[in-house]
Amino acid sequence: LKEQKLKQQRHMRVPLQSPRYSRLMDRWQHFLRHDGAIDEYPAEAVQPIGRTASMRIWEAYREILDAGRAISADSPIDDLLELHQRCKWLAYQMEIFLFLYPEKKFAPFMAAQKRLQENLNRLHDLHLQHNALLAYRNKMRKEHRTMPISLEAIDLLAEDMAAECQNVRASYPERFQRLARKKAQK
Repeated sequence: LKEQKLKQQRHMRVPLQSPRYSRLMDRWQHFLRHDGAIDEYPAEAVQPIGRTASMRIWEAYREILDAGRAISADSPIDDLLELHQRCKWLAYQMEIFLFLYPEKKFAPFMAAQKRLQENLNRLHDLHLQHNALLAYRNKMRKEHRTMPISLEAIDLLAEDMAAECQNVRASYPERFQRLARKKAQK
């Protein structure tokens, strides 16, 4: 685990020390300090925030509906993980702009979105943990650094995670349907 942690830290250091990141930070500082004229900004920047926010949220929601309806019991896990990313984006949009909408009217949508997001988060976590367990098992086997009983224990844990993943995946359709229903769309 220490090896993996150091590897990830080294991996993260590269982009943070890159010229691209440096330019981004310089431009961001310039933007924050710059008192530019309104015509320098994109047309969307001068639109009322409520209209722009509603368009963005609706667009993100429609993408989720399209992607979610295309998912079946036979769909690869990657389709669900992609939907997970789209749901996270929608959650960020809603969190940022929630103050613009009446809480009572927005609550059913938020509840349905949260339930689907929890389902997809759990699926994502289980998928990552399952793959990590298998990778560690393979690494341990290659390096001859373990006893057979340890490998067997890892295999049992991986099987349990795979079964749990199937259970979580089985609850996806019901949770998606709550988000896709007309009440939530309204």
